[in-house]
Amino acid sequence: MTLTLNRQLLSSRQILVAFSGGLDSTVLLHQLVQWRTENPGVTLRAIHVHHGLSANADAWVKHCENICQQWQVPLVVERVQLAQEGLGIEAQARQARYQAFARTLLPGEVLVTAQHLDDQCETFLLALKRGSGPAGLSAMAEVSEFAGT
Repeated sequence: MTLTLNRQLLSSRQILVAFSGGLDSTVLLHQLVQWRTENPGVTLRAIHVHHGLSANADAWVKHCENICQQWQVPLVVERVQLAQEGLGIEAQARQARYQAFARTLLPGEVLVTAQHLDDQCETFLLALKRGSGPAGLSAMAEVSEFAGT
């Protein structure tokens, strides 16, 4: 994982990590904290999006705050409201999350998210079920543009 991060992020000096507090994003953040130690010119921040969908949402915020404080990573907590009629709850949450990322992302900063193989498989299978063509069946790209970065 370290070699992949180094190659992908070598030119990036400012990194914003999408940090849910779950295993995937915690491992990613930890890896980037280690990478920052080896590359002192790197600026690292994290963003946690509070959707308010779970009774544990406030506890997740506290968990993220504790980890970021321990690892000396500035944390931005964005509280979002979901009220888009006509969209399912997951689509609303995703849209609100992307909007929060776009608002928080600084010029020249790169947004990094954690995905694992199960996420890729799920994306592929959902696209297959929906009848997507070859472009839709490619699942998630390793690198993609977001908010002009």
